[in-house]
Amino acid sequence: MSRSGTPVELRALRRTFGPVVALDSLDLTLHPGELVALLGPSGCGKTTALRLVAGLDDPDSGEILVGGNELSGVPASKRNMGMVFQSYSLFPNLTAVENVAFGLRVRRVGKADRLKRATELLELVGLGEQRDRYPHAMSGGQQQRVALARAIAIEPDVLLLDEPLSALDAKVRSQLRDEIRRLQLEVGITTLFVTHDQEEAMAIADRVGVMRAGNLEQLDAPDRLYAQPATPFVASFVGTNNTFATTVEAGNTVRVLGRSLAVAAGSDDIPVGQRADALIRPESISIEDANVGGEGERGRVKNKSFLGPVTRIEVVLNDGHPLLIDMPSSIARNFAVSSEVIARAMTNEAVIHNQKQLVVHDE
Repeated sequence: MSRSGTPVELRALRRTFGPVVALDSLDLTLHPGELVALLGPSGCGKTTALRLVAGLDDPDSGEILVGGNELSGVPASKRNMGMVFQSYSLFPNLTAVENVAFGLRVRRVGKADRLKRATELLELVGLGEQRDRYPHAMSGGQQQRVALARAIAIEPDVLLLDEPLSALDAKVRSQLRDEIRRLQLEVGITTLFVTHDQEEAMAIADRVGVMRAGNLEQLDAPDRLYAQPATPFVASFVGTNNTFATTVEAGNTVRVLGRSLAVAAGSDDIPVGQRADALIRPESISIEDANVGGEGERGRVKNKSFLGPVTRIEVVLNDGHPLLIDMPSSIARNFAVSSEVIARAMTNEAVIHNQKQLVVHDE
C-alpha cells in the first residue's frame, strides 16, 4: 500500500530534570507513513521523547519539525497529534461513538459528519456493534480500540502511542498489536510507538530505535537490529545471546564451538590477535548426542524449558561455559536432562564486540 503521512524530525533534543539527563542530544527522523518504535528499559528517555513531540513537555534545547515546520512554542492543542496512552482515558459518560467523535466536536465538525466518521472508524476497529456502549460495559481491549479510533478520527499529522498495550493480557495484547499495525498501514499515518516490550516493537515497526540513558544506541529495521546489533547494550537488550571469549584470527574470523566463523558485518573493527566477545543467538547453535562425534564442544544438558513449538535447552560445556539453545520441540524431546551432547555453531558468522567495551558496560 502506498503511504502518505508527514515527516517528523527531532534534532539534538536535550531534556534534563535536575541532575538527570533524560535526553542527551537525540536525533531521530521518521519518514512519511513510517512506524518507528522506541524501545528500551525504564528511564531510558523514550517516553520523554514522545512527550516532547506531543507538546506535553518542552525541551531544554533542540528542534522538533513536523512536515518541515518547527514546533517550539506551539501548544499541544495546536499540534494536531493523535495520542493513545496505557490508560484508555475514555470519557465514562460518553458512548463509544461519542468518545470517538469528541475530537471532531471540539473542532466544530457538524454532528452528522462527526457521527458518520466515528461510526466508520468503529467499524474499522471491529466495534461497529458496540457503538452505543459505555466504557464500563467494554473490555480493556475494546476500550483501547475506541481510544485508537478516537486518536485517528481527527486525521492527525502524527500518531503517538505510549505503552498502549501494557495494561492488557497477553492474548489481547497480541491481537491489538496486529490491529494497530493494520490500521496504521491502511491510514498511512506517521507513527511513533513507545514500548519496553521488544517482541511488540519488533513485530510491528518499520524501524526500531533502542535507547539507553537518553541516547539512541541503534535505529534499524527489526531483522537487522537482531542480526547486527551495533553495540553490546543492543546485543544484550534485544533477544538472547550466547557470549564466547575469543580472539580475532587472520581472515577476519573467530573460533567458536569448534568452528571458524566469519566476523559479521556491522561488528566492531577489531585487529587480528585482539581479544573479543563473539555473540551467537540460541537458535544458531545445535546439539547432537555425544556418541555421534564430530566437530564441536562436549557438554551436558542441564535443563529444558518447553515454550510450545520451541524448547530452550540449557547446556553446560565440559569447561563450565553455559549455553542456551533454542530448537523445535519435536527435536528437543530427544535430549534428556543430564544427557551428554556435542554443541556446534550452525551459523557461518558471528557478531563480535571489543571486550574492553563490554567490561565498561558491565561496570
